Amino acid sequence: MDMPEMAKVLLLHVRSRICAALIASAVFKRYSKFSQTAYLKHKFLAQSLEFETYAAIFIDKCYEYNEKRACELLLRRIPLFGNVTCMQVAISSESKELLKTVCFHQTLNQIWYNKLSLTNRQTTAKLLLIPSILTFGLIAPWENTTNNE
Repeated sequence: MDMPEMAKVLLLHVRSRICAALIASAVFKRYSKFSQTAYLKHKFLAQSLEFETYAAIFIDKCYEYNEKRACELLLRRIPLFGNVTCMQVAISSESKELLKTVCFHQTLNQIWYNKLSLTNRQTTAKLLLIPSILTFGLIAPWENTTNNE
């Protein structure tokens, strides 16, 4: 049963590794619940913890590199896995390793205080359209720099 080794190889080729590791962890947790022997339960739980730890280490490294982007990584919808976010997978699978990271807490705080939201960018873009609407687009020829080149 080389399932973890196959999962690790596939994990290297998937673009969204954090979510893939969390899903692999959830699968191994589910295997441990349904396994009949104590040895297999312990083995599957150890493999689940290994994938959780991988996801937590990866998000910590991303957080060290760029805090805002790492927080956005947890909130990004991933079409490959059915448009779920890493936060949704971590919460539903009770991934304790990822839930106790600094990035996860920072993301929750920013969501709570409405400082990090994917809809905030859309509202600022709509606000930038107001001058164009008020002037009926008459400013556009002077603002357009592509015609001058």
